[in-house]
Amino acid sequence: MSLLGNVTWSVSNLCRGKPVPPLEMVAPAIPFLANVVRGNFPVEVMIDAVWALSYISDGTDDRIQSVIDAGVVEPLIGLLSNKNSRLTTPTIRCLGNFVTGSEEQTQMVLDAGILEHLEELLESSRNSIRKETSWLASNIAAGSQNQIAMLMHRRGILQSIIDNAMNSSWEVRKEAIWTLSNICTLGDDVQVMGLVQFQGLQPLTEILSFQNADAVVLVAALDAIDHVLEVGDRHGKDYCTLVHEYNGVDYIEDLQEHPSSAVYEKIVQVIETYFGTDELEDENLAPEMTDTGTFGFGLNSPKQLFPTDASSLVPVFQFGDANRAF
Repeated sequence: MSLLGNVTWSVSNLCRGKPVPPLEMVAPAIPFLANVVRGNFPVEVMIDAVWALSYISDGTDDRIQSVIDAGVVEPLIGLLSNKNSRLTTPTIRCLGNFVTGSEEQTQMVLDAGILEHLEELLESSRNSIRKETSWLASNIAAGSQNQIAMLMHRRGILQSIIDNAMNSSWEVRKEAIWTLSNICTLGDDVQVMGLVQFQGLQPLTEILSFQNADAVVLVAALDAIDHVLEVGDRHGKDYCTLVHEYNGVDYIEDLQEHPSSAVYEKIVQVIETYFGTDELEDENLAPEMTDTGTFGFGLNSPKQLFPTDASSLVPVFQFGDANRAF
């Protein structure tokens, strides 16, 4: 057994190499690793085998399919019942890689029963597990509308995603925000309205209060809000009032000097389309350069929110454990 453990550990480290080994070099190890995952081996051996499969499947659809074809999806789902967090983390990572692939690959994971485990994982006491699971959920939500429906029909899962988007550490929160944004931008009108009914608009609005957040996250939230308001217009829903109630217009005003042109342009679009210039303190929405060299909306007493050093444009708060960024 010690020989098996040493071999599995060695294969895992080879698959993790940088640069990533070509698929044809690591493919011969996949059947061996799959047999370990399907077998009854010591947990340390299982951990190394699952990590190895996660390294191999991290990439293109053909890498993902090569691992799926080894028949590991259902055994990996079964490992989620194991309470050893050191085994749970690579298992979620591997399954999360699968759902970054095609809709067909995502559907195989859904059909194997991943949704039966998501709620418990999203409520884990471990920050890293909630983060990995939120990332997995965000990729399911980036699939087809039928796959979004499967996710949303589990109310406990949806509520846990919203809770994480509101209250978790930054690393967890931004992955949950991506899940909600994907539902809003890729879902149908009924799904978008259902999310709003579930209070899903609130975390998307409140994330705008984090002015130093990654610009890509802010744009994702603004895109989602844009789609929600568009759906509201089509169906006679006054979602603009909800944005007001969540202090969304105030947060948008506070983002007036964000150094990202993508954030600025999205702010202008949302304001001009849904709120009108009379909603703000000044009607002049033409881009003007302030004394700091950033864009402004012409508001009185513009706020100096950002340093000029681009390296500092990350959340300045500290939340929980550090995690790998995806």
